[in-house]
Amino acid sequence: MAWVERRGNRYRVRYWTRDGRAETAGVFPTHDAATEHADTLVPISRTTPPPAAKGAVPGAGRTDLANPPAYANLQLLQPTQQAQDTYTPTPWPPQAPAPRVGIAAHPSRDDLPPEQESAPTAAAITLPPRALTPHLVPARTTRPSRRELSTPAPLPPDIARISPAPPLTATAVLPARPLFEPVETLLTDWVHRWWLTIDVGPNTASHYRSLLKNHILPRWGAMPLHLIAPSDVTVWLKSLQQRYARPTTTSIGKLFALVMAAAVTERLIPDNPVRVPRQRGRERQGENQLWATEHEVISLARRITHLTGPTQGLLVITAAYTGMRWGELASLRRPAHDPQAATLTIHPDTGNLLEVDGRHGYGPPKTAASVRTVTLPPFLNALLQQDLARHDREHLFTSTKGKLLRRSTFARRIWAPASRGTTLPDGTTWPALKPGLTFHNLRHTHKTWLIEDNIPEVAQARRLGHTLKGIADVYAHVADSVDARLLAALEARWQRSLTHHALAHTPTAQDTPQ
Repeated sequence: MAWVERRGNRYRVRYWTRDGRAETAGVFPTHDAATEHADTLVPISRTTPPPAAKGAVPGAGRTDLANPPAYANLQLLQPTQQAQDTYTPTPWPPQAPAPRVGIAAHPSRDDLPPEQESAPTAAAITLPPRALTPHLVPARTTRPSRRELSTPAPLPPDIARISPAPPLTATAVLPARPLFEPVETLLTDWVHRWWLTIDVGPNTASHYRSLLKNHILPRWGAMPLHLIAPSDVTVWLKSLQQRYARPTTTSIGKLFALVMAAAVTERLIPDNPVRVPRQRGRERQGENQLWATEHEVISLARRITHLTGPTQGLLVITAAYTGMRWGELASLRRPAHDPQAATLTIHPDTGNLLEVDGRHGYGPPKTAASVRTVTLPPFLNALLQQDLARHDREHLFTSTKGKLLRRSTFARRIWAPASRGTTLPDGTTWPALKPGLTFHNLRHTHKTWLIEDNIPEVAQARRLGHTLKGIADVYAHVADSVDARLLAALEARWQRSLTHHALAHTPTAQDTPQ
């Protein structure tokens, strides 16, 4: 018995073998051609009639593919018995050459010439003149389809099931990456979820909150994530550069990119639309970090002493000759200074003064390597002892009223007029000393001095609270002789600045009277 099945835009003729398996006798371009071929198939004589196919059409021998005949109770015939509904297809076209081994063994149907594309892949099946043995299967000389190649035939139960290698074909295709399906998630909703996952310090969290509230969310908050285009973000960032300083726009872009990168990780969008461009082509002014000479540092300290008092002037000298950060210096208390050992120690838990939303707080230093003990040159240790003897405040460095320092107030009211120049109430004019120099540049100044004095890199890293890359950080140590040479170089630098300042200046417009 044979029937016709539709596979895509083609039709194939199917028949039952003796063991209850369905095989293909041929593939045809039209239903009529397949039906005509099915009618030409002649079954051999059988000892037991097979079950009738459900939904079969008389004459065409067709059946419903969804309900094939059941052959669960089919028994194997002995060699003396006749096979049940067994057909032996003849090859199409006649005397077709054997396929070559390798990639050309299974050409696709698209490679056939037009005259062969519509030809059936098997000829009429004729009744063999003799009975078949139980293990004889119909000969397969037709070219298998691509679907049949990808679905191997079931193995007998007595054969070990080893995963076969995929067939080598010219049309082998790698698994396609699943297409991304956009999710309608607004940026505001995603930011609220993302905020719960970040782990940053109080200052960083306050900075992120400010950038999101004032810049990112007002522009993009009501827009779905998958509709944020890279070109729109680039145009927006360029427009911000016309209104804000470059560091501000860079911080906005980096935070926006961080938020969208997390959305990519959550598979809310396929790619990150934020691209913060690197500086290319023309170099902008002030690309390198500014630093000051020892003569500029002492002049700056004298100006600040004239504006506020000796404590703030000593703050500038300490920053330049130790390389400590603003928060580390502002958090120092009396126990941190050891005059006998001439050191300043940064506390691991309260060694950083924070300013979060206008309120002071204490926290750990920036990194684990920032918890350190900094040795002082003799002159600086003596200046700190003298200043601490003048007052009984808990902190080493405070405002003129004895309160905790505020970075913005110090930068605006004290640092800016001293470094950029100003005119005093008595008419004295201070020209610009180092335009663009910031308090944090004093840390870069200290690093530059250590390089000029040929101090080893490991000693520089330990003093500044940095870590070396790789295994060098584990096995690198600072010998006492290296630290002594470092302090001697700083002491000599201080003495040179005093000599230069004393010889080059009497009280003039450059500096204030002592």
